[in-house]
Amino acid sequence: MLQKTRDMSLPELRLKIAAAEGCPKTRNPYYDRCRLAYDVEAMGMG
Repeated sequence: MLQKTRDMSLPELRLKIAAAEGCPKTRNPYYDRCRLAYDVEAMGMG
């Protein structure tokens, strides 16, 4: 996957995924991003 894209931060990746899913709110990082969120429990942080 890194060969096809590039290394990026989680917030940047979240915007890219939201755009790929058709979310129209990806230009402004302060928008809700169509409710796309991290699963903190799966990340071992919750």
